[in-house]
Amino acid sequence: MGLWKESKAIKLSLQKFICEAVEGMKKTSSVVSLAFIFLTALVNGCLLVSPPTPIPPTSTPTLLSPANTSVPTVTSTSLPTVTPTILPTLTVTPTIEPPVIAKEFLQDVKILFYDSFDNNSSLDNWTQGSVVDGILELKWGEITNMTYKRQRLIPGDGVIVKFKLQNASDVSGFSFDNGVYQTESDRGFGIMNTTHPHVGIAQGPEVIDHSHLRGNLSLKTDTWYNILMAIGKNEKFLAVIWDPTDESRRVFYDIKLGEKWADKTWAFDIVIWGEETISIDDFYQISFEDIQ
Repeated sequence: MGLWKESKAIKLSLQKFICEAVEGMKKTSSVVSLAFIFLTALVNGCLLVSPPTPIPPTSTPTLLSPANTSVPTVTSTSLPTVTPTILPTLTVTPTIEPPVIAKEFLQDVKILFYDSFDNNSSLDNWTQGSVVDGILELKWGEITNMTYKRQRLIPGDGVIVKFKLQNASDVSGFSFDNGVYQTESDRGFGIMNTTHPHVGIAQGPEVIDHSHLRGNLSLKTDTWYNILMAIGKNEKFLAVIWDPTDESRRVFYDIKLGEKWADKTWAFDIVIWGEETISIDDFYQISFEDIQ
């Protein structure tokens, strides 16, 4: 408002000066009249100036204390690095020799793990089952599927199982499985336990092979047999069943499957879907170089 008061004082002084000057020179010339008009307009123009809008006081910024003046560390929002799950490496068991028949079908066979089921700690390696007198039993009505959970298998891995059947009536089997059952992701290489064993190869919801194993062995009830199942390189799979009292009595099946079976890890499952009891006495996990 100080600026506005100063403008009014100047205006009054100019008016007084003009009036006195004009009285003295009023009739002298037309130039004076023009000067009067000009000066009057100038003074009136000063009156038209609107009073200035007061400027609000500038707010005083809040200063950071010295402890807060450091530049904060920017935390990255990038996705964390995903660490791949690495399958555990099992140590070779040199004191146990693989069966001779395994060396006929596989190159450089080694025993990685052996379970005789002599105590209940064996159940730590399986999802279900019961151990009775050193025998792992799977009974229909109690169990429909038992998975070996110590390790998933990859090419160059396999299993050997000593087993016997109560009925041998095509309602049980051993299999390598990957994916979700009865979906496009499903992959399964299985051996069906019947008098004349046959494969069950599932690719997606379809069974693409149901052939019988080739050889001279028929399965009987309440009789011990060995089965070897192996996952080879380049999508090759192998199964062999033999009589441990006479290894010349055997059946086998091998196949090379396509690229849809590549780059997978496999669960080993024992499955029952009808009136059957499977007894398991010995279990071996093996490694090998390749299928012969």
